[in-house]
Amino acid sequence: MSFAVIGGRPCAGPFLYQTVEHRNASRETSPGTDPFSGNRSELEMGLKEIYRPYFPIGAAVPASAFDHPSALHAIAEQYASLTCENDMKPEALLDREENQKNPAACDRTPALRFDRVVPYLEFAKENGIGMRGHTLVWHNQTPRWFFAKEYRSEPDAPLADRETMLARLESYIRDIMDRCPAT
Repeated sequence: MSFAVIGGRPCAGPFLYQTVEHRNASRETSPGTDPFSGNRSELEMGLKEIYRPYFPIGAAVPASAFDHPSALHAIAEQYASLTCENDMKPEALLDREENQKNPAACDRTPALRFDRVVPYLEFAKENGIGMRGHTLVWHNQTPRWFFAKEYRSEPDAPLADRETMLARLESYIRDIMDRCPAT
């Protein structure tokens, strides 16, 4: 079992952290492929550089990170990809006001809002960081009104039928994938 400190908290897990000596002893290296063969020390390198030979390392980023330039700098320096912590989940993307105002027009094609996702997309593009989708459909963060007929919000509102829900889900997922470019 290995231990590391990630985000100020100790974490344990197999292969979570390996020392330079262990990593170099456990694989063959050739000139130019070992991230430690240059002039920079491990302490000067970001996690994305250290783990580049093994896998791209990413971070789940909360919206609050955009209020802290030092957090954004650390993300850009340390990670090769980012994932929106909650801003790409249904409760953040579904446009409640529009869906409830025009339920007939939105019945099988729910209206979405991408204003909360734009800062992530722009930051990723500006910093050459990949962006990954995260839990497009999540039961705990999908509002009940999304499943209701006419997007009604009463706790006892009747549920939409199976065909309507399948169409809503397909439209919802396609819209996200079409509007958020692959990185």
